[in-house]
Amino acid sequence: MTTTIPNPQVSTAPVELSRHATSEGTVMWFRCGCGRLRMVSTPDSPTARPMAAGGRTPGCPECG
Repeated sequence: MTTTIPNPQVSTAPVELSRHATSEGTVMWFRCGCGRLRMVSTPDSPTARPMAAGGRTPGCPECG
């Protein structure tokens, strides 16, 4: 006997988990719809570029 468990609808939109103000700018943590955890650091300085960490999942429409 085989039981099939239906997969729930998986959202592909990233969900913001937290946001923290730092002396350099803002750090935000996100959970992608594929499950990957990502961090984005946005500096307050207009001349600095944002940084992201957490990699990419092949085939994911949001992070891949």
